[in-house]
Amino acid sequence: MKKGFTVIEQDRSALLYKRQAPAILADFYRQTASWNDAEDLLVEVFLSALENQRFRVISEEEQERWLWKVAHNKAADYFRRLKRQASLPLHVETIEAVLADTALTPENRLLRQETYADLDAMLKTLPKIQQDMLELHFAHGLSVKQIAAVFEKNEGAIRMLLFRTLKHLRIIYTKTAR
Repeated sequence: MKKGFTVIEQDRSALLYKRQAPAILADFYRQTASWNDAEDLLVEVFLSALENQRFRVISEEEQERWLWKVAHNKAADYFRRLKRQASLPLHVETIEAVLADTALTPENRLLRQETYADLDAMLKTLPKIQQDMLELHFAHGLSVKQIAAVFEKNEGAIRMLLFRTLKHLRIIYTKTAR
């Protein structure tokens, strides 16, 4: 810690980190789809808090609001930086290797696209919270505990919602596949 921090401030900062870091990290991960980028952004948020003299003296509620505001700004900065970075073109060799793969024949690609389109249409019929939960769990690999922190719900509720959502999707998918 920086010189001048008291033991009480260190304890208070550690407690705030324990309470807020998982939810902020999950939110960053949901936005960036990169665990490393999410962790880097989280570090930036808490470094900003430690470096800010005013942060030490505001109430816990104000600290939480301040952290989420800084997290929002850090995420915006992250996406601005991404936008400015040049994208790399695919090499011809890479394209040829993909096209040469027998599993990716035109027929297989078309079938896969149709399956994905059907699944996407089914997902869009779900309520927003279920869509977000599935995205966090399957696309971003978050655990039930991390998802519960994002939605500020208990793990049991998230586990049950995930189970029921998947069961509902299986039923719909089975009916449409016939």
